[in-house]
Amino acid sequence: MLSAFACQPGLGSEPGVGWNLATHLARENDVTVLTDVNNQQAIAESQRAFRALKLDFRFVKPPRILRRPARSMSLHYSYYLAWQFAAEREAARLNAANPFDLVHHVTYVNSWMPSLMGRLGVKFVWSAGTKEVAPLSFLAWMSWKGRAAELTRTALLNSLGRANGNITARRARLILASSQTAGWTGALRVEYFPLGGLAQEEFRRLEGAPVRPDGPFRLVSVGRLLAWKGVILGIAAFQRVLRELPGSEYVIIGDGPERPFLERQARTLGVHESVHFTGGLSRQEVFQNLKRADVLVHPSHHEQFGFVVVEAMAAGRPAVCLDTGPFPAVVGDQGGFRIPRTNPSEVIEQLAARLIELGQNRRRLEESGVAARAWATQQWSWEAVTERLTRLYAEV
Repeated sequence: MLSAFACQPGLGSEPGVGWNLATHLARENDVTVLTDVNNQQAIAESQRAFRALKLDFRFVKPPRILRRPARSMSLHYSYYLAWQFAAEREAARLNAANPFDLVHHVTYVNSWMPSLMGRLGVKFVWSAGTKEVAPLSFLAWMSWKGRAAELTRTALLNSLGRANGNITARRARLILASSQTAGWTGALRVEYFPLGGLAQEEFRRLEGAPVRPDGPFRLVSVGRLLAWKGVILGIAAFQRVLRELPGSEYVIIGDGPERPFLERQARTLGVHESVHFTGGLSRQEVFQNLKRADVLVHPSHHEQFGFVVVEAMAAGRPAVCLDTGPFPAVVGDQGGFRIPRTNPSEVIEQLAARLIELGQNRRRLEESGVAARAWATQQWSWEAVTERLTRLYAEV
């Protein structure tokens, strides 16, 4: 059984994890999926294509709550917590009628919010995400709202995260983490296993875009504009890139609370005419922009997976990331380049140096893109990810 609060076809991020994991596991296993009732229509429209699979969706609605809040994160998490209790009752009912061999909490991936599935008495696997935080030295490179949000998250990890060890972690036979296992304490089995991937259809949509032999060097960043995404580091590095490679462009796709701060910083650094903020785009538009770019810049401090990194690699574009969280696994040694997270000035210097090197050497850029595409195809298709995960299930 999968506990997948977020689960929808055709989407990236966590809804895509729930949907793709369910449909791929069901090729070899009987799979029951507990998901939020708000996903029912989208799943029903796509489920016909999967009728041959042993796949049963159960749509859970918390009692006395009519709809999932769309804007307030605090209300949203309250809804999610209420959903957990309703999902536990439904799981217990199903397990009593036909016992499960294993239950995996898939989404949300969050180490400080509990999953109640470990209380069923069934072997329990918990996708717990990351305990990583942005170092204090990088807080000065965030807006004051961004600093407050990051400090709040750190406080939640240190308080609710520790309490959640008694609620969720100690009941898990296996914890899948998106960051190195040193952040976990006690006699827990923790596996460094960032969970995500791309479907074959997405690989097909992203192929066929060779590196441009000439024209302006074009960088792209994609994601919600939050402080911990580190886009300001990319902008600061781009100032140096622009000096060495005049005419270069930096396209920043996404929206969020950090955008006004980033726009001000681009103006302060004198690069605003070459930095283009597009706002939010559809997934198809993101794919098109990835294929028009040369390099993905993704200096995020912590991530659960980093789907856009795999999407960029699948498009034949190397990713330049920090050497943190999931990226040692996701990017590896072939998908791009990882910058050690030492201090802000060194990160910006090394980030700029790597980008300038790629911009000045189109052959190296092309070779890196070919290697990135091969790496993504071999390691981060859902078929490959499910095969690795199934081996862990067998051990559990």
